[in-house]
Amino acid sequence: MSDHHLFVECPGSNKLVMFFTATGAKPGLFNWWAVGHQLAESANVLFVNGWSNTWYQDGVKGLGDGLEETLDTIRTWCDEHGVDELYCTGQSMGGYGALLFSALLPARVMAFGAEAILGLPHSQWERKANKTIALLHRDLTDPEKYSFEGCLFAGERDPLDILCASKMAAHRSLRIITMRGVGHGPAGHLKNRDRLLPMLQAWIDGKELPPVKEAGRALETESFPQDFYDAWVFGREKQWQQSQDSACRAAAAYPMSDEAFLLKGNALMQLGRAPEAFEAFAVSFCLRNRPQPLALMGHALRQQEEPLEARAVYIKTLQRWPNHAPAYFGLGLAELKLGHREAAQDALLKACTIDPKNIHFQSWLKRLS
Repeated sequence: MSDHHLFVECPGSNKLVMFFTATGAKPGLFNWWAVGHQLAESANVLFVNGWSNTWYQDGVKGLGDGLEETLDTIRTWCDEHGVDELYCTGQSMGGYGALLFSALLPARVMAFGAEAILGLPHSQWERKANKTIALLHRDLTDPEKYSFEGCLFAGERDPLDILCASKMAAHRSLRIITMRGVGHGPAGHLKNRDRLLPMLQAWIDGKELPPVKEAGRALETESFPQDFYDAWVFGREKQWQQSQDSACRAAAAYPMSDEAFLLKGNALMQLGRAPEAFEAFAVSFCLRNRPQPLALMGHALRQQEEPLEARAVYIKTLQRWPNHAPAYFGLGLAELKLGHREAAQDALLKACTIDPKNIHFQSWLKRLS
């Protein structure tokens, strides 16, 4: 074992499953550890670590000096161990690595939440990558340069992953599954429900994949992925009118997207259109019960000078999600508006306790201290 790779042999198996670690893992630590060792009972396994958020552009340390040497080392290992079936899997940066290596080795692939185009505005790569490493494979979407056999999962709450998945649709041998109610972590979503291992086992056994009950239709309307992504980008750049326009188009194109309605509501709030924002948040919450849109409904009510109704919404949010810091923050401001200073302090203190790094929460608490 090295800090950046680990082979787990399964004598007699002709299969090798490669697990690609995502960003942020320290040397010697690998994602997929438990599920990988379970699969090692029937297949050889290779864990790899991208060492410095390299997106595997320079290969894997210890397996070769650069990407090509890494690939050659893996091919040689396979030849020496009688392996003729290769599988690559991973999530986020690991999902990209799985796609890249599967195209170059070649191998079958099951990627989760992968940015197939690197360097897009506000992307994981843009925010986290070690940019001292040469970017050799920026765009994996061109079927004339890369080919894939396998499956790509993308969460429908992640605009960037949905955009990249839509671009990967040009690869006819790559099955794309978008998942409703899921963000950047489809693999984690499946793992938390004890469904990841059966999915991977069926895949390497050549069997039909288990049904994905969250499967959505985000790619069926051609305009949705780009408008969804644009709404998110404009929002991050505080271009609220453009964000609202894009989110309206996205929500109209795919009315089952709770996240599109959330983006629409956020933009409307910033534009001072709280009644319309309330409606957008309400639709988002109806589509998928989660704390964010419900608490934001409370924010919209506060903006309409309805602190008592807002207070009721925040309390309802916290009854179901007792650790949702924004709901405590909103509750504090609603209590303050109602003249309940001590209750406001208590709520703001809880918000700061749950999310101690939130400067906005801290500043409001200091005002009341």
